[in-house]
Amino acid sequence: MKIFLIDDHVLFREGLISLLSKQSNFLVVGFANDPSEISVKLQETKPDFVLLDLAFDDGNGLELLKMILSSTPSTNVVILTFMYSDELLIECLRAGAKGYLLKNQPFTSLMSSLIAIERGEVAITRMMTRRIVDELLKDSTNGALDLIYDGLTKRETQVLELLATGASNLEIASQLVISEYTVKNHVHQILAKTGARNRREAALLVRRRQSFNSRVVPNQSNNHSLRPT
Repeated sequence: MKIFLIDDHVLFREGLISLLSKQSNFLVVGFANDPSEISVKLQETKPDFVLLDLAFDDGNGLELLKMILSSTPSTNVVILTFMYSDELLIECLRAGAKGYLLKNQPFTSLMSSLIAIERGEVAITRMMTRRIVDELLKDSTNGALDLIYDGLTKRETQVLELLATGASNLEIASQLVISEYTVKNHVHQILAKTGARNRREAALLVRRRQSFNSRVVPNQSNNHSLRPT
């Protein structure tokens, strides 16, 4: 994986580059500490991941995120910062960030998060997921509604949508032609990934999302088939 760093904290940046250079599956292809040079360097290096600090002395981190995704939309941009608020988290994810990580986490967690993103997941902490869920339960028009599906596999999405209809594990297993034990495992993963405390809360999130989407033009490309895979 080719990684590009955008961080004007020199000690942190150099330390992270040193750690990444020791990993055989990661290659640091460049860095920027001035917003004016970011676009050119990204075009030259074509990284798989951009690690972006929001606390930039010479630029607005959220605007930089939008600019990067506008110029290189295929790049996985991951926020790596000390800054955090629920609003900032949701704004970054809505803008297209693939993860929101804090600088006080272990290096091994960063590596695991990047690998998860490469698998198509969104990398945020359990606490952040819980905050998003709390916002969704309070306000069904919140722009983060679709985020509950980020990071779920197609099968987990199928199980979640059937769970929201009130189906039991046995009924879900029968409809998807899988074992009840497999359904239980999927439910466990769904609760962990969405931050829902129980089946009822997970079902409520789905119903609120469906209620909101019924009031807007549906995006057919995001629909998930319930046919077995």
